[in-house]
Amino acid sequence: MNASLEDLASGWPGRFRFAQLLVALARPGPRDPAAVTEAVLEGVLADQDEYEVLSALVASGEFDAAKAALGAAALDESRVEELRRRMASRRRELLKEFQSRVNELADEADAAGLSFEIDQAVLEEKCSHSWPVVRTALDKRASTLAEAVEAKRDLLRRQFEEGPGERPAELAAAFHAQLRSGRLRGAEHMLKYGGDGAPGPEAVPPLRAWGWSGTRPEDVLQWHLDPARRRPPDFDSWKAPDPSASALLESFDGLHDGGEQAASQFAAALDRFLDPRAAAGKRIDQVEGGYLTTLDYVFADAQTARFRPAGAVDLFVAAPEIGRVPTLGGLEPFIAVGPALTRAEHAERGRAAVLDLRDLLRLATVRSRRSVALLRIVGAGWPLSAFLGDTPLELGALLEADCSAQWPALSWIVDLAGLGDAALAAALGFEAGPDPALVYLFLEHLAQRRGPSKDARRNLRAWQDDAQFVSAVEHAVLRPIADSPATRVALWAALLKAPPGKPVSANEVLLEATFTADRAVQDQVIHEGLSRLSVLPLVEQASQDAVQFRACGVLTVLSGRAKPHLAAALRDLENRSQPGAPSDRPTAELGVWLLHGCALSPDRARYLELVDEPQPAGEIFESAVAALLAQSDRVPLAAVPTAGETDLHSLTTQLRGDFERAHPDCALTVQTPQIAIARVNPDLVRVILYEVLSNAADALAGSSGGSAAVTVKALGADLMIDVLDSGPGIEYPGGAEYLVFREGASTRGPGRGRGLARARQLAQHAGGDLILLGRSDSHPVLRGAHFQLILPGRSDP
Repeated sequence: MNASLEDLASGWPGRFRFAQLLVALARPGPRDPAAVTEAVLEGVLADQDEYEVLSALVASGEFDAAKAALGAAALDESRVEELRRRMASRRRELLKEFQSRVNELADEADAAGLSFEIDQAVLEEKCSHSWPVVRTALDKRASTLAEAVEAKRDLLRRQFEEGPGERPAELAAAFHAQLRSGRLRGAEHMLKYGGDGAPGPEAVPPLRAWGWSGTRPEDVLQWHLDPARRRPPDFDSWKAPDPSASALLESFDGLHDGGEQAASQFAAALDRFLDPRAAAGKRIDQVEGGYLTTLDYVFADAQTARFRPAGAVDLFVAAPEIGRVPTLGGLEPFIAVGPALTRAEHAERGRAAVLDLRDLLRLATVRSRRSVALLRIVGAGWPLSAFLGDTPLELGALLEADCSAQWPALSWIVDLAGLGDAALAAALGFEAGPDPALVYLFLEHLAQRRGPSKDARRNLRAWQDDAQFVSAVEHAVLRPIADSPATRVALWAALLKAPPGKPVSANEVLLEATFTADRAVQDQVIHEGLSRLSVLPLVEQASQDAVQFRACGVLTVLSGRAKPHLAAALRDLENRSQPGAPSDRPTAELGVWLLHGCALSPDRARYLELVDEPQPAGEIFESAVAALLAQSDRVPLAAVPTAGETDLHSLTTQLRGDFERAHPDCALTVQTPQIAIARVNPDLVRVILYEVLSNAADALAGSSGGSAAVTVKALGADLMIDVLDSGPGIEYPGGAEYLVFREGASTRGPGRGRGLARARQLAQHAGGDLILLGRSDSHPVLRGAHFQLILPGRSDP
């Protein structure tokens, strides 16, 4: 464009109705007059007003053009402010998309054994100016990578075909599966070492689809068993590949006769099919509805052994007439098989995974790595804990420390649990970063979304649209620093200042916090907060002078919610500095466990204030302690607030540690889902659980120690908390267990009985209830008292 034409276009008042013209004017460098003319004609055809044009620029990511026009367009202030908010939100969305695409390309290159180089810092900067420019650069890099992958794929294919000798069919199938999925590094490994030790689940060919539409599995079984029977020509590809597969199908047919011997023969045949090392005989016990035995080689594959090093899995063999697996208490996830049992598609996960005849026929065609094929069938029906463990700590032990290599265990987990493929594992690694607690949370979230595994990536990308799940993610991220307002101030201020992946200095954090608070914030507070951020797994590095977060989807989403969270953390920080506010200092004088029971006491703040004093006056301190203990169970219900939210995972985990320190002879286990938010004041829940667990501790002390357990489960819209112990139990006549909640009623002598009565009153005050189920019959060890607390769960907003 010559100078006069450029000056004319730049000063033309009507330019704000021409989107492509604004883009051309915002781009640096020389401009083509023909392109400008075309932009004007396009604007004439579009016939949009200024607001529509600026909205389109924001949506497409042309931020420089939109920003330049906002200051000069004839729009009222409310619309200008709205567009600015939308622009900030759209920038965060596109930065997340950019980070996700870069991670996908890097993962694709890593899987193919190719180098991947891109100037990520420069492109991240360009994201805030023009997304189409960045997208073009990414598309070009993706095209170059695709060409390199295809060239290497062709080379490996030729090397495989020209190699010495005939390749086994299973090895060929696995090799070509690696090529199709782009896992060329694995294909190279197989060329060099054969099929042994292939690194990921993609190297194991998928189970063949059921190919007999309209044909009963029983008929296909008879084609196997009776060679004289007339069979279709395509049955040849379904023939049992070896004697162990034939014996497996024959033993299943024998289950129609019923009996212990038939069940034992099937179990032994399945074990030998999985691994030739299996013994011929199996110990078997008769149980309700059939027989119970074990399989020793379900986790025999070197890549899956990590999930169950001991290896053995219970096998229930149903009697011929049993069409539904009975309730078999005390068993971990197990396999069930029987002539009348069938597996429902997309059934709810449970301890029993059914291996029905149709899947057994598919399994019988597999030639190698058979235990992986079996786990793919039953794993989709088991609880996720079969592969994750019961806690994020157990999952963390399975995952490698270096997330950039895409944890191999994570690929196996999503594959065996029926959630998705390696692409989903890579996307999950980007969203959750190297934080096992977040990985655990996301896997549970995906498992709750029933449907085909191909929808899993779409569900994963849309997680930020689920407000309740976003809240749970926030809880998980903040849990290690929940007790420190200064650290939370540093976190939210740093996320506001720069996107994850970029370093942020203490001075930048201080300026952001001061601007939000509209008052001076002490330097020392920011330095202390920044240094403590190092406890978060999503922090790359942190010191009192700077912090750099890992680039991941969670932090990119949370950065868009940082402003109100920063304001709340600043308020908490100010409240902590006020006289009489609760202190972070340990409260050893009264005992941390006992202090949980005083959470609703009005004088608790005064007591904590005295604890903070270097040398509190003895009489004053003793008076405060006496007042606190006297108030602990006497606060009027009308004065107890019920509104609030309680993160039961965080609360019960904290109570467990304090309980065991106060009662060293008593072991307490806790099992809670990651998402367990009760719609109740947390101090109220704290007091209820303190009273119930203290009752368990009293019972266990009388038994010279023992164990107790807290289990949290969803009950419709509510949450159910079971507390069991191994003590002697509470003896009341059947149907009269409610008497334990009468004030002053106790089986442990006079002067007792106030705590449980108070706990039930509080539960009912909060819209829930506390009941006693008497001596527990639901656990083989914890057969003492069984209390059940029901609390209102968190509703969807």
